[in-house]
Amino acid sequence: MTYSATHASRQLRFEVRTGGNPGALARRQLDYVANEIDHSTFARLRLLVSELVNRAAGDPERVSVEVSVTVSQAAIRAVVLDDSCGEPRVLDWALLLVGRIADRWGVGQGIWFELDTPRRQAA
Repeated sequence: MTYSATHASRQLRFEVRTGGNPGALARRQLDYVANEIDHSTFARLRLLVSELVNRAAGDPERVSVEVSVTVSQAAIRAVVLDDSCGEPRVLDWALLLVGRIADRWGVGQGIWFELDTPRRQAA
């Protein structure tokens, strides 16, 4: 796992092994950025990353899943590397959730999504 910070953004990168419960392992890694995101947005981030990691881990030949999360003042961007992201599935719960919950999303070198962060009110 790597965690880096600049003035404008924070980035978290980690790899989750596919055995056991990879979604739960991914959720634990996201705790490193929990204090930088409002509760509601963090809950959405955890859900979507968890579902996408579980989706990618469903490939029996895959040993691990790579995740990247960038937190800025305007948005949170997550990328879950998934070689099978273009393959159709009968019921793709993860992509259904991403399509409904994310503010923007797409496919390209994995599945990425963005969540807008709420604007803070001036005191």
